[in-house]
Amino acid sequence: MGLSSFLSRLNPERLTALSVLAVISLTLLKLGVGLLTQSLSLLSGALDSILDLVAMFVAFLAVRVARQPADVEYHYGHGKVENFSAFMEALLLIATSSWIFYEALQRLLFKKVGVEVNIWAFIVMGVSITVSFLFSRLLSRAAREYNSQVLEAGALNFATDIWSSMIVVVGLALTRAASVWGVDFLRYGDPAAAMVVAGLVFYASLKISKKAVDVLLDRAPKGMAEQLEKLICSVKGVVDCKRVRVRQAGNKFFVDATILLDPLLSLRRASKVASEVEKKILKVLPGADVVIDTDPSRAPRRIVERI
Repeated sequence: MGLSSFLSRLNPERLTALSVLAVISLTLLKLGVGLLTQSLSLLSGALDSILDLVAMFVAFLAVRVARQPADVEYHYGHGKVENFSAFMEALLLIATSSWIFYEALQRLLFKKVGVEVNIWAFIVMGVSITVSFLFSRLLSRAAREYNSQVLEAGALNFATDIWSSMIVVVGLALTRAASVWGVDFLRYGDPAAAMVVAGLVFYASLKISKKAVDVLLDRAPKGMAEQLEKLICSVKGVVDCKRVRVRQAGNKFFVDATILLDPLLSLRRASKVASEVEKKILKVLPGADVVIDTDPSRAPRRIVERI
């Protein structure tokens, strides 16, 4: 069994724990070589990895807490711990990317810093790209399987790290070429690469934070309420759908709907209709917590029914 196959069998908790170890290794490598070479692009990559480390550690705790069932104090479970941790992760990344961009701008316009590029810098970035690619795929797959926003954020972090590492390699190559060929303007490759990395991180962070805030504020998933309303009205015995509300906490959806039934239906038949509506909803949102309220329709009855 290959390494990728083995890792894909891990549950979210173990996968995030392994991701933490991977990020620790990458952070130490980038930080050590970055300090040795004085490369801002490498140091920015190391700083990004430090925040990735914090994010993955928070993700590890969030996955453990979020999987706990509802209890006396938390009636809707602990799922929003995932969304809150993803939001905090995004804030950290936004702060870091802003600092990196500022420092890169300083190096481009105001101060000159000597950067010594060696083979170890390229080796470290090659290892970083390989590890990031592996964990990006694994976390992305797990995020889809478990519908986990915090795992999705972790996958996005690793994916961003791939692109940022490639940009760092380009910046290092240009800086190396500047020292070998004596072309002074190529030395700006390192801070320019750092600025591009900062921009990528900033953009990715905004996407994560927006999605997390939407869930924390109970924003309904786009188009979901309308889809469920049409589905409910298609069930035989349902006269109309008065209200559908959908909210999300972590990877779990909560749906409550008020349906109007024919007032002539017996209690047993009304209960069967409500059960059929619930089954339809669960086909669209597996594992959702569904509450169906039934009311008699006030629509005028036909003359035959009155007789």
